[in-house]
Amino acid sequence: MMGLARDPGGRATKHPQRMRDLLSPLVAHLTVARRPSAEEVDQLWRKLVGSKAARHSRPTSLRRGELLVAVDTSVWLWSLSFQRQRLVEELQAAWGHETVSAIRFRMKSS
Repeated sequence: MMGLARDPGGRATKHPQRMRDLLSPLVAHLTVARRPSAEEVDQLWRKLVGSKAARHSRPTSLRRGELLVAVDTSVWLWSLSFQRQRLVEELQAAWGHETVSAIRFRMKSS
């Protein structure tokens, strides 16, 4: 099926476009990202922070784009907080911007 092409101002042009070409960007935008499993989150976390930091931190939940990570000492909370932006960017590269938009660190309860 063919549709009318639009110029940047939204006016119809004389060059027809395929409906598939018009709708593909919309469908891609509306596609819901697959939520990673807890095991996938743990594996990627270990890869991103390294084995030493992973022994002192653990992702506990992923809700509404926020990854909650429990850490065992204030030193690790401080250290990982400085890596927050890099970690968010790498998680987004793996799972998409909709899946992880923030990381919140908290001390583990005893």
